[in-house]
Amino acid sequence: NGVGSWHAEGLAPRVGIVENVTISNIQAVNAGAVACSISGYPGHHVKNVKLSNIDLAFKSAGTEADISAEVPERSAACPFPKIFLMDLPAYGFFLRHVRDMSIDGLNLRPPENEPRPELVADDVHGLQVTRFKSHHPKRAKAPWRVSNSTGVSVSAVPQ
Repeated sequence: NGVGSWHAEGLAPRVGIVENVTISNIQAVNAGAVACSISGYPGHHVKNVKLSNIDLAFKSAGTEADISAEVPERSAACPFPKIFLMDLPAYGFFLRHVRDMSIDGLNLRPPENEPRPELVADDVHGLQVTRFKSHHPKRAKAPWRVSNSTGVSVSAVPQ
């Protein structure tokens, strides 16, 4: 983490390690506009994350402005849901500085007026999403935004 630890000389900054995390069987109803964020720091990736059977229903929508907003790194801040001090450019998942992540069984249900994509991935390498289902109304914008990333694959549940 970006918090560091106290020593006789004061606060010594350090970066922790987040890897080999498994989370399964999560259901949320009436979730707010804050997306799920899995975010490391430049040069310090979150590694080997496995999510399965995630079912999220959102009650609050973001805005068109959120889609193009630049998300700051905030590496010196203590992690908390609104660490970026803004709504994120995705309504479902915001992934940044992540390596080797899988999501199996992702069901996203946004409010009808949600303009943001389901997922934004930046500096993500090795993301496999299987059994993905979105209940988002038909729209012209792409449902996922991927940049500076490699090895990203998605397979949807047939509608």
